[in-house]
Amino acid sequence: MAPPTITEDYYSTLGVDQSATLELITKDYRRLALTLHPDRGGSTQAFQSLGLAYETLNDEAKRRAYDQIYPSIRLYRESPQSSNPTKQSETRREDDLLATLRCENEARSSQWKVEQEGLMPPIIALQRSIRALEKEIKDLRDAADAAAPAAKARERNPRASDHFEDKQDETARKERQRQKRRARRDEIESKEWQLSLQEAALQEKQ
Repeated sequence: MAPPTITEDYYSTLGVDQSATLELITKDYRRLALTLHPDRGGSTQAFQSLGLAYETLNDEAKRRAYDQIYPSIRLYRESPQSSNPTKQSETRREDDLLATLRCENEARSSQWKVEQEGLMPPIIALQRSIRALEKEIKDLRDAADAAAPAAKARERNPRASDHFEDKQDETARKERQRQKRRARRDEIESKEWQLSLQEAALQEKQ
């Protein structure tokens, strides 16, 4: 429906009903004019609108013509599509943007869940590998700590373990012991290095 030529509700401007008498219209106009006059701090635009409303409703011919289109004016003003087209357009754009953002957020959430589910198996495998390496390192250190007193005892009294070993040259025996200790240290360092790599990989996946 095309909007009427006049869209102002003159009855609302004057604060009266459509059935108001001329005397009531004049009375309310004078009361509002004192309030809305620019010299008394009122708005020029509001004062001009008030004057136009009074000029139309105070004239019988103009009032009859206005009353003929008044129903259309009321429908037009009460219609949400025409009350503020700019605001309605902005609201629609904001709603569309909000809906788009919601869809994108849901898509990202779904994608993250899929990626997280895909990462869980390797994460669990890394955690198990880390626990196994930590146990191996502990066992190696415990074995090294347990072997240390026996090695020192043999160094202090080489003949005490002769019945457990074949007769060997003392220098060769000590060298083998040093090599065993070195091998244990190297193995521990290797396991610790593997552990650090596994922990770094786990942090990246988490």
